[in-house]
Amino acid sequence: MASFANNKGLLRTVSVLQGFPTSSLVIGDNDSNDRTDMETENSNTSKKTRHDVALFMNFLQNTKRESRVMLDIDSDTLDNYIAEFLSTIRQKDMSQYEPSSLRSMFASLERYLKMHKYAYSLYSEYRFEKAREALRSKQNELKQQGKGNRPNAARAITEEEQELLYTKGILGMHNAEALLNTVWWNVTRFFGMRAGAEQHKLQWGDVTLRTAASGVEFCEFNERQMKVRSGADLRTIGCVNPKMWAISNNMDNPRDPVAAYKKFSAMRPAAMKRPDSPFYLAINNSKDSDWFKCQPLGINTLKSLMKKMFTKAALPTKGMGKITNHSARKTMIESMKDALPEPISLPIDVQSGGGCFHMNSIG
Repeated sequence: MASFANNKGLLRTVSVLQGFPTSSLVIGDNDSNDRTDMETENSNTSKKTRHDVALFMNFLQNTKRESRVMLDIDSDTLDNYIAEFLSTIRQKDMSQYEPSSLRSMFASLERYLKMHKYAYSLYSEYRFEKAREALRSKQNELKQQGKGNRPNAARAITEEEQELLYTKGILGMHNAEALLNTVWWNVTRFFGMRAGAEQHKLQWGDVTLRTAASGVEFCEFNERQMKVRSGADLRTIGCVNPKMWAISNNMDNPRDPVAAYKKFSAMRPAAMKRPDSPFYLAINNSKDSDWFKCQPLGINTLKSLMKKMFTKAALPTKGMGKITNHSARKTMIESMKDALPEPISLPIDVQSGGGCFHMNSIG
């Protein structure tokens, strides 16, 4: 079995031929500091693309003794190479990859070729049918071995657990921590926001309070350019801005998302109400009237909110799936499925964490 060990000298040579910055193809701790020409991609996606392309280039050099750069290889030969790569690739300890990991490698190669204006697509051209079939076959083989069950995947929050978070005071409007948790919970499940960087980049002006013709108040998410919605591809632009509606006329109702938003607005410093102010603010532990500081909430704190809520409420965070920030999105997706009159297949970008929802009708 071929081993794809790191070969920095080899990768430096390949990087020069490919036009990549030298450091961008070396797999190592410095990856997080690299900057590539993929300016429109999310930084994590760029890093993943570089890593997977480097693996494939290493395979070409060490296993196939291929001296041509990837972009110069004819499609028939490249099809065979990718098929063999997906069928034989192993992790450093020689264990098998998860089916989803192979799929993401295939996607990385497609992104790289598309970025460099390669003539053919791995996804749609008949020239790459062998590569696609190798991916399908390998994924099926791995699933038969028990791979891909994702026992550690994030799970949705049950209605009982949501109620316990309120009754135990983890969610609510009675103090800054509970209010912050509640606003984050509402924004995630009503607007479909991702758990980490996308939420951290949210600005105060991205959410506006409006009143419908019926007199009911609602908060509307005014979508800016986010991870998968750069504006370059019209298919990734949401048709309707997401909204969360008031459910009562009681502004002291902690379960009313509009009431929580208005309380969050009232308890933040006036200087933090500019459109470009960070949406999530650090908690002010002093005795000032404002519950929040004039500084953004740290991204690490933001990323761990859901798990901290469960821990503080003494609820289990492991078992049939883990509790993470993504659990809030899972809860939203499950709620959408339950609201539909008949089973449907959700768009791929919804299932995989995207933020564009296209549904014709909800009963």
